[in-house]
Amino acid sequence: MLRGRDVSRLEGFSDAVFGFALTLLVVSLEVPDSFVDLQRIIAGFPAFAVTFAVICWVWYEHYLFFRRYSLEDGLTIVLNCLLLFIVVFYAYPMKFMFTRLITGTLMGIGPSISDGMSAGDGQLLMTVYSAGFVSVFAAFMALHANAYRHRAALGLDALAVYDARASVARHGISVAIGLASIALALLGPASYLPFAGLVFFLLGPAHGFYGYWNDRRRTRVGTLAMKSLFDPAVREDFCQRVDRLTAESAPRWGKFTAAQMLAHLNDSLRMAIGELPTAPKKGPFRYWPLKPLVLYVLPFPKGVPTAPELLERCATADLAAEQDTFKRLAERAASKAATDRWPDHPAFGALDREAWGKLGWKHTEHHLKQFGI
Repeated sequence: MLRGRDVSRLEGFSDAVFGFALTLLVVSLEVPDSFVDLQRIIAGFPAFAVTFAVICWVWYEHYLFFRRYSLEDGLTIVLNCLLLFIVVFYAYPMKFMFTRLITGTLMGIGPSISDGMSAGDGQLLMTVYSAGFVSVFAAFMALHANAYRHRAALGLDALAVYDARASVARHGISVAIGLASIALALLGPASYLPFAGLVFFLLGPAHGFYGYWNDRRRTRVGTLAMKSLFDPAVREDFCQRVDRLTAESAPRWGKFTAAQMLAHLNDSLRMAIGELPTAPKKGPFRYWPLKPLVLYVLPFPKGVPTAPELLERCATADLAAEQDTFKRLAERAASKAATDRWPDHPAFGALDREAWGKLGWKHTEHHLKQFGI
């Protein structure tokens, strides 16, 4: 989802720097004086096209970030300036690399990739080129991680939050491949040096596989993102389904009776609105990436241990009373404002109103399905 519309001064400045980087790649700034000069310039255009495409790729990733997130905090400005500096620096080794490789080695016009270079020079060239590549996409990782950190201030929904995390992972793939190139160049024997360049051909398959996997995950997250206990239509549906429970309703799994299950759900709602304190649990579910993964992506597990406070009333629960209580508590939870203080969850830690709503839907849906409702 694209958020920004107007071009900010930061984006305008960045576009100017990208334009300057492209001028550094130009084959020649002078009009050729002879046909031989024209042939030489034309011969350099394939290498220019490849380097132009790389800069356009980086620009497009930069464009997407600032269209999605209206961020101009101090860290974003610093990271953006660092990225622009790297892009300008990166233009020189990139132009040298592709000119020697494409024009010289592949086309046989001018010096090849290894002419006039020792094995040590080749290692240094690949290390500098790969380090520039790693630095560019590490900067993108940091920018998206910063956007994720400001998700509440940006008003990101669950799908946008997922996209921010996925972008960190996506750029991490590029960083990992660049680091593999550096490792081959520095740690391997001289005969491995060509593989330090060939490893970049893994970018296509790696990003293709991740894109396919991520699209499936994103669809699932998008489905979850549309549902919340605080949605009136969802609450109405839940209340109708709760009324269909009877004393004879049998669970498909677990040991709850219908009354006990509703007592458990109702105490979970009391916990959400702050009426039922629960003891915090230490564990990995309080932290990224497990916290959003469990909250928004993975299905609710069957038979998972729960807070003991949410089981205390189960033994004495009355079905009719719990059915009425569920409707009342669901409305009270939905009426609680986002600006009010929301309690910490015993397993997940701090949750805002949106997260409590999503968890409330997921938890309630899980237990109603437990009874085939």
